[in-house]
Amino acid sequence: MALYNLASDIGEASNVLDDHPGVAKRLAKLAEGMRADLGDDLTGAKGSGTRESGFVQNAKPLTRWK
Repeated sequence: MALYNLASDIGEASNVLDDHPGVAKRLAKLAEGMRADLGDDLTGAKGSGTRESGFVQNAKPLTRWK
């Protein structure tokens, strides 16, 4: 994981992760929550907040082009 201060390092040249362990921990916790909800292709985790794609037989457009 890497953490950059984009206000002073727009080129992402200096990783400040070791200087801000609390921020890194907070972001990691948020990321884990999102993985649990949305899933993660990298780890193969299926999210609890996802569903299979829908299918509508004989679908018709809701708008018309004039």
